[in-house]
Amino acid sequence: MTEIQGYDAGLTAEAGLTADEAVGSKGAPAEASQGKPLGQPGNAEADIAELVEVLKKRSDTYALLSRLYRQEIDQELLDEMHGMLYPAEDIDEHIYNGNLFIATYLSNLWSGSLDDLRVDFARCFLGHGVDGFSAAYPYESVYTSEKRLMMQVARDEVLAVYRAYGITKTNEWKEGEDHLSLELEFMRILNERAIQAFLDGELEKAEGLLTAQLGFQESHLLPWVPMLVADMKRFAQTKMYLGLADLTLGFLRTDSQFLADLFSDQQEPDALDAGTKVEG
Repeated sequence: MTEIQGYDAGLTAEAGLTADEAVGSKGAPAEASQGKPLGQPGNAEADIAELVEVLKKRSDTYALLSRLYRQEIDQELLDEMHGMLYPAEDIDEHIYNGNLFIATYLSNLWSGSLDDLRVDFARCFLGHGVDGFSAAYPYESVYTSEKRLMMQVARDEVLAVYRAYGITKTNEWKEGEDHLSLELEFMRILNERAIQAFLDGELEKAEGLLTAQLGFQESHLLPWVPMLVADMKRFAQTKMYLGLADLTLGFLRTDSQFLADLFSDQQEPDALDAGTKVEG
């Protein structure tokens, strides 16, 4: 089984950077990223070094969010999150509220916190299985199909995208490929590849991978995650998962703007089609 910062991973990369080569960091889980547009005049080497540091923070956040949606929080993760910093800057309302809620929860832990979190995870994401409205089911198909069913067109589309980049599920992952955890992990893997491409001086390849991330956000994350977040706020009862809802939405929106700003002086990138492939 591959690993992300010590977290069980659901995807593995067959080509390029493997899924277990994440950047380890104990820093803030999410901040509004800011970057200089690619191609803007300046010290190219310094600009790339600065951008790489920002991209590393993106990887950390995508890895953490992916883990939080994948399974219940265990003691190891709870301890790690307790030691993180949660920025108080009011850069984005959702990020600010998300960090505030999570930090508040972590500052009031008690002996039954893990049990509370397990119950809330089940209440929020698993439900009673009666219909597609019984929980905030974290699958793109549920929010993009007319009858809120799993394993629909969205699952087939993201599966094709994963395969185009040489990425497959691990044998241990039994859920659909359009689960939010895997979509977030896919973003992290492409981001890691972009980081390596910048470090190797392959700027065109790096830009292509960043373009692909923006396309995936626009095609397979931003259209449905706001609806998932709204449902999370209906079902969640702990500040941990209420905070996760806001943090996820705020991070994805600011991250999408961050990527768009990088290409602001260039032709706007097209949304990623299911069959599009960037080598590496």
